[in-house]
Amino acid sequence: PLTVTIDDLGFKMSYRTYKSPHLIDDYKNIVFIGKKIKTRLTCAFVVYSFDKHNIVSKYPTIHPAPPDFDIHEKKYKKEKIIEFLKKNSAYIEFGLHGVSHTMVDSQNCKNEPTVNPGEWYDIVNLKPWNPIAIKEHITALFEILNQYNLGFPQSMIPPQHGYYYNPKDEYSTAAMLKPYGLKYVTTDFFAIAHLLPKEGIEHGVLLTHRHSKSISHDAVGEVLQNWEFPTTSVMTHFANFYAENPKENRLIAKKWIEWFNRVKMLPERYVPKNNAQLNSQWLYCKYCRIEYDGGVIIDNTQMPKEAYEHELLGNMVLKLKLKDGEHISKADLNGENIACYYEDKGYGYICLLYTSPSPRD
Repeated sequence: PLTVTIDDLGFKMSYRTYKSPHLIDDYKNIVFIGKKIKTRLTCAFVVYSFDKHNIVSKYPTIHPAPPDFDIHEKKYKKEKIIEFLKKNSAYIEFGLHGVSHTMVDSQNCKNEPTVNPGEWYDIVNLKPWNPIAIKEHITALFEILNQYNLGFPQSMIPPQHGYYYNPKDEYSTAAMLKPYGLKYVTTDFFAIAHLLPKEGIEHGVLLTHRHSKSISHDAVGEVLQNWEFPTTSVMTHFANFYAENPKENRLIAKKWIEWFNRVKMLPERYVPKNNAQLNSQWLYCKYCRIEYDGGVIIDNTQMPKEAYEHELLGNMVLKLKLKDGEHISKADLNGENIACYYEDKGYGYICLLYTSPSPRD
């Protein structure tokens, strides 16, 4: 699979020339793309601007609130944005970025508060934050989400790639967030290379590496021009998905649709339906062996048991090149019906129904 992950949604101010507030139509642009491509795009949200009651002021690692916070701001339609996101959750996933994108650190040599850009890991001094500070951010996150009856996100993209990887530490990022429902994390491993991160399941969370050296975070309306990446996801930012002139938003959306359609035409790639399918397919690609001998033989015996225990697997997707005018009329798995089949851009997609293994398997 190959798709983009979109960072920095939720901030009040845009990167347009005059730093005007984000519009609901900026979010509509992402939904427009999702509907046309038939995918649910994973978006990483910073939530403090959605805080109705300034609860972040209770927490010293978050307070003082960032300068664009104002609970009395009328131009930023936070309630309407959340309402829109809920109604269109089939096309835009509310993923976790952070509370404020940063960590206020008072434990420095001058004993003065400084703002560190890594909210979940100290990327300046390359060390984990005090677990108490992390728990404060988790609590604040819950309080803000509860204001809108939003559940805890399953997907995470840590700000500035600051992720504390440590399979042996009960206070690693995965270990601290898994109990709340986190299942998937993707980040740039080069930013935390000293931690020796490995793609795979850590504390029940599936961690993958993503490509991050493509488009600047403040490049308004800039679209990827490359389709060849070594990872399953590519970092982009909210600003890349809207236009300088809001009336031209759909022109930017159509350029992104063209990019996704090019991905669909790559023989070894496909656009996943959602982040859960992307991660499930990553596991199948890594641990399954597929042979073609008068049919399709799938060997899934190397799949780690943690993938089943933490419910990280779903339907397997097989992509087949079709000849001009060719269509598949029937497909089955061991004589049983498959989950679904569809065709797109000259390829057939066979979705094999996932069934959890029996205790003896």
